[in-house]
Amino acid sequence: MKQIKKNTIKTDIIIVIVLVLAAAAVILVRSAHKKQDSKALSAAQNGTAMTPADYNGRKIGILTGSAFEKLTEEHFPDSEYSYYNNVSDMAEALGKGKIDGYLGDEPVARMMSAELSEIGYFKKPIANDDYCFGFQKNSERADTLREQFNEMLAELWSDGTMDEIQEKWFGSDESVK
Repeated sequence: MKQIKKNTIKTDIIIVIVLVLAAAAVILVRSAHKKQDSKALSAAQNGTAMTPADYNGRKIGILTGSAFEKLTEEHFPDSEYSYYNNVSDMAEALGKGKIDGYLGDEPVARMMSAELSEIGYFKKPIANDDYCFGFQKNSERADTLREQFNEMLAELWSDGTMDEIQEKWFGSDESVK
């Protein structure tokens, strides 16, 4: 019993440390963006309509081990690449002018742009990617679950629920989040 209690306390301490480190990372990213220097380039800052092609030849961040590496090399072949372990590090590098941009998922870009006005993103995707959910192969139960899941997603899109969810989480009304 004492061993279980010790393990639980250790787990709780580790969770608290992780939460404190995550909060510190958010604070660092936000402060870096507030101190953003003139080298950091975004369409929102300079008032011009930039295109993805305008970023070829610039410093581009890449999330290490991600599918974005291949896309970055395809769309920005003349660029200088810097590798980062997480999106927070890339956002901080962008804020400090170490990179001029990076490829990322639209939901993350939308949230970051909503929270940090100096960061913009291209509304038209450079490439389309699909998200998926895994279900066990050759399982009657999995086939049923997959069908139900796909039906539910189709219904959420058709009845406007997905649009409501997006507006809630990506909209400007913080009181509903």
